[in-house]
Amino acid sequence: MAFYHTLTDPADRVTLKIYTVAFRKIYEYSYDSQYLIPGQHLYSLDWGTSGLSIADGFYYFVLEVDTGGTITRSILKVILRK
Repeated sequence: MAFYHTLTDPADRVTLKIYTVAFRKIYEYSYDSQYLIPGQHLYSLDWGTSGLSIADGFYYFVLEVDTGGTITRSILKVILRK
């Protein structure tokens, strides 16, 4: 699975968190600041190498962008079907 996100300013860290509809966190990964320059970025997740065994259904993807101590969150409601 992959999606794009656009950074308008340089970021110190970007963290992707995945939650079930019951708000149980099942995945978290942080991206290194050396790659977080302004522009469009592709975030991809390979279910096979991530160690996740996810069933079909609804999930919340939370993308947190830390720029100088200010955290901005984007929340996506995602339907997964294999």
